[in-house]
Amino acid sequence: MTITLQDVAILLGLHIHGPAVTGTFVFDVAALCEELLGVIPPADAIRGATISLRWLCFQLSTLPPDANEVTLERYARGFILALIGSFLFADKKGVNVSMCFLPLL
Repeated sequence: MTITLQDVAILLGLHIHGPAVTGTFVFDVAALCEELLGVIPPADAIRGATISLRWLCFQLSTLPPDANEVTLERYARGFILALIGSFLFADKKGVNVSMCFLPLL
């Protein structure tokens, strides 16, 4: 039995009808991470238009106890990006996540 788009919509609660979600793919990975995640990945964590899932999970593993709303949003973006990169759209090795999803979060 094959998983269909409708199965995914039911399991994840996603809408499959309506306009498509699209975005641009021209950006600086380090600047995008700094703006939307609040941290700049080191050069060895960036590979093309992807970042290391290990680095992402390490950076955003513990939420500070005095986190404000901006910090909560950044950690939530990082968590969702890690889920996308490790479960929904994992690469062959499961070690990197594409940054094209981050501006959409």
